[in-house]
Amino acid sequence: MWEKIRSTIPIRFLKQFAGWLLFFAVTRSIFLFYNFSDLHNAGFGETVLAYFNALYVDVAVCCYILVVPFLLHVLMYFWKS
Repeated sequence: MWEKIRSTIPIRFLKQFAGWLLFFAVTRSIFLFYNFSDLHNAGFGETVLAYFNALYVDVAVCCYILVVPFLLHVLMYFWKS
């Protein structure tokens, strides 16, 4: 049983990581669409560049969010009842 749980943990975290990155990209798109009238001076390349520049922050926030579930899984692994 523990072998199956241990083998699925990386897949679970990768799915959650990808889900959070998708969530951040969608909310950024909604923000840019809502403020479209203010972007008249910015070109298309500059708007697309906002996604790439924010990727570092998005990855950091995903890691902060996923550290708690990771620690709980590690604790669960060591605490076998």
